Amino acid sequence: MILSHEKKFIFLKTRKVAGTSLEMVFSRVCGPRDIITVFGGKHNVSQDEEDMRVSGGGWPAQNYALPLTESTPRQLVSQLLKRRRLRQFYEHMPAEAVRDAVSSAVWSEYFKFSVIRNPFDFAVSNYHWYRKTGRTEQDFRSFLLDNAWAQTVNSRITEIDGEPVVDFMLRYEYLAEDLVTLSEHLNIDPALWSDFTGVRAKGSLRPKSSTTRDAFKDFPEGVAFVRDTCRTTFERYGYAPDPE
Repeated sequence: MILSHEKKFIFLKTRKVAGTSLEMVFSRVCGPRDIITVFGGKHNVSQDEEDMRVSGGGWPAQNYALPLTESTPRQLVSQLLKRRRLRQFYEHMPAEAVRDAVSSAVWSEYFKFSVIRNPFDFAVSNYHWYRKTGRTEQDFRSFLLDNAWAQTVNSRITEIDGEPVVDFMLRYEYLAEDLVTLSEHLNIDPALWSDFTGVRAKGSLRPKSSTTRDAFKDFPEGVAFVRDTCRTTFERYGYAPDPE
């Protein structure tokens, strides 16, 4: 997640959409006052990715900690005991939490954007992330049908009360052309995005042989499940409700 006062934008980072790679590139246009969250979620730090961001010419994670002056006594004690600052802003922070943490002027005036992905393809990629990181031992079919919440995790980042709050949604399948459009909104040199193809963070979690078509082959209940669970995503962003 990035909040840039330099360019007046808020990047809401969704999951399994090349968000980490994009965040590395976005950080290159930031300034010293901008909020750039740590890679690794609320509590952990992915140092390899942090090093990759800086070595690629981006700003490091900065200005994300909860100010001591805004900490409760309990939070102050916790920070003292753990010897680390609490995070006011974090990697996959939901829009509602960001809105509540910034001024009304920043929230209303800054350009907000995020990334969406075909729900069928997302389902397969998300499953392999849970599998490779040891968060599930289920097969794909069982995981999909048992975890409806996992299919809608990104809408909970980009929506408030069921309504999208972003001004522009990048499409994972058309990142090259959508990044050019985004650069016009943000007044950024489009040539910056040529570097995106050279940034590959977390690209090895999904086996190349695991295709969306094969995952849903002879799995009609899974197809119906994704169609129903992600109905609004299909309608809003024009994805065909068919894994083929």
